[in-house]
Amino acid sequence: MILASCALTVPSLTWSREAIWVDAARRKRGIEKGNVLTRLWHGAPVFPQALVNMAHNLVVVTLTCQVVFIYVSGALYKAGGKPWQDGTAVYAPLHVTRFAPWPELSEIATAWAPAVAAMSIGSVLIQLFFPGALLFRWTRIPILFAMIGFHAGIGLLMGLPWFSLSMVAIDSIFVRDVTWQRIENWFKKAMREQPEALPEFVDMVHPTEKSSELRESTHSESTSLLDAGRR
Repeated sequence: MILASCALTVPSLTWSREAIWVDAARRKRGIEKGNVLTRLWHGAPVFPQALVNMAHNLVVVTLTCQVVFIYVSGALYKAGGKPWQDGTAVYAPLHVTRFAPWPELSEIATAWAPAVAAMSIGSVLIQLFFPGALLFRWTRIPILFAMIGFHAGIGLLMGLPWFSLSMVAIDSIFVRDVTWQRIENWFKKAMREQPEALPEFVDMVHPTEKSSELRESTHSESTSLLDAGRR
C-alpha cells in the first residue's frame, strides 16, 4: 500500500532543485507540447498540474494517517500486555536466536535492568504520543530523533534492516523542506572545504641530503669570499 501510494507522489518536483533545470530543458525542446506517448517517453508530466498536486497531497495525508494508525494501535496493544507494563518486554525478543544476529550486542543492551525498562516503556510512550508531538516544532524534532533511534535499534539488534529503513523513510516525510535544504547546503559546503591533494614533487631528494648540500654550498661561498678578501 505504501509503495502504491508513493507511485502517485512527485518527490522530484518537490524536493529536487534539478527538476527546475529538467523542466526548462523540456520546454526548450517542446516535449511538454507533444503527444501523450512522447511525454511519457521523456518523463514529462501528462496530467494537469492541479490534478498532480492534489494526488500528491492526498498521498502525503494517506501516509501520515497510516503511520499514525500503526504507531498508536501498536502502543495501545503493547500497553495492555503485562511484560510492557513491567518493563521487561524488550528482553525476550532480543534473546531469540532468530532475531539476534549479534548476541553480544543483545547481551550488552539488556545487561542493565533500568535500561531494559526504559526501552520497553519508552517505546510505548514514543509511539503513543507521536501524532501529537508532530503538531509543534519543539516536540516534533525530539520525537523524530527518538523514532529514528527506535527503528535503528530494531534494525541493528533484531536484524531487520529493511523494515527499519522503510519506516525511517516514511518518517522522513515529516521533515520540512527547509531542513532538507539546510542538510544539502551543509554537505555541499563540507565538500568544498575539503583540503586539496598535495602537489607531486619532482625532486624527491631526501631532506637530509638537501640540508648537507645546502651546508656545502654555504661553506664554499664563505671560503671564496675569504679568499677574495685576502687578495
